[in-house]
Amino acid sequence: MPAQSQPPQSTRKTTRKPRRSAPAAVQKPYPDFPLTPHRGAKQWCKKIRGKLHYFGPLDDWRRALEEYQRVRDDLQVGRAPRPATEGLTVRDLLNRFLAEKEARVDSGELSART
Repeated sequence: MPAQSQPPQSTRKTTRKPRRSAPAAVQKPYPDFPLTPHRGAKQWCKKIRGKLHYFGPLDDWRRALEEYQRVRDDLQVGRAPRPATEGLTVRDLLNRFLAEKEARVDSGELSART
C-alpha cells in the first residue's frame, strides 16, 4: 500500500486582529421601559410594524423616551411622523394668512377677486 502524501504546510503565519472588548451592557432605566438598547448603533430603539426605529443616544434615555412618545401613535398606524418643530413654520404662516383673507371675503370687507 503506497503511503499517502500530506499536502505541504504553509510556512506563512496568520495573524489575527485582536478582538475589541464588548461594550458594557446597558440596562433599562426601569423594568417597563418600552425601548431596547441597540449596542451597535449606541441608541435606544424599538421595532414597530416590522421596522426598527431609533429614538436617541443610550446615555440620554429620557430624551429618547420623549421622542418615542411623541411619534409612537403615528408610527403604529403607519404614518410618517411630523418633524419636531418649535415656533412658526412657513406652512402655518401661509395658512393663517389665507384664513384671514377668506374671513374678510366672507364678511364682505374684500371681494373674491382681491
